[in-house]
Amino acid sequence: MLTRQQLYELYHSGFDRMLHFVEQLLSHLGDVERHVGHRQQYTIDRLLKDNGRLLKRVERLDARLLKQEMLNYQLTRRALGAVMVSTDDGFHVEARPQHLAGDL
Repeated sequence: MLTRQQLYELYHSGFDRMLHFVEQLLSHLGDVERHVGHRQQYTIDRLLKDNGRLLKRVERLDARLLKQEMLNYQLTRRALGAVMVSTDDGFHVEARPQHLAGDL
């Protein structure tokens, strides 16, 4: 970073030196901008890849959870050996005959 005094001296050294300094400054800024752009794109690409991998994992876990919930439901129904019966007073549990207990 140039100090105020250095900028003043550069200004008084002539148009060509000042123009050369501005050109160098613009070139440096362009290099920094390209570097930042490449880093940002790399980060975006990496995060998209990670998100895709995590999405697939969540889908697999959702499928496993659904399967487990279905198994739990089946096992609970078998363990109870009963069915819900609708009556005028609401629902009540009615014992199932032994020969129908395995039909679930």
